[in-house]
Amino acid sequence: MGNRENDLLLKGKFSVLIVEDDVYSIKLLHVYLKNITSNLYDAKTASDAIEIMHTRTIDMVLLDLKLPDKNGVELLQEIKTAFPSTIVIGQSGSYRDIDITEMEKAGSDDFIEKPVSQEIFKTVLAKFIQL
Repeated sequence: MGNRENDLLLKGKFSVLIVEDDVYSIKLLHVYLKNITSNLYDAKTASDAIEIMHTRTIDMVLLDLKLPDKNGVELLQEIKTAFPSTIVIGQSGSYRDIDITEMEKAGSDDFIEKPVSQEIFKTVLAKFIQL
């Protein structure tokens, strides 16, 4: 998956869109991100995510694979087509090789398994953000 070590986002100077329909997961990600950036947006559906992407500058998307209105891989393809420089980190509670392969093919920059520990989350973010 992607490695952008020469083009790291600056701590506090970037925005994150959390595309997740599980309230607990959203809250957990907010806790993990609170000391890294305050520019957080939430979308519980793919259609909400696309609307936010078109109205805000989003640097990173944390994308659940299973959404109520669309498959996360399909949404990933839409995001990467319209916003190719946006970092997208796929996330799923069912960590299967097929999920990772589909996300890689669609252009995911990385992948995390839910629930994710704060330590692992920060390790993944450190690939893209100056922490």
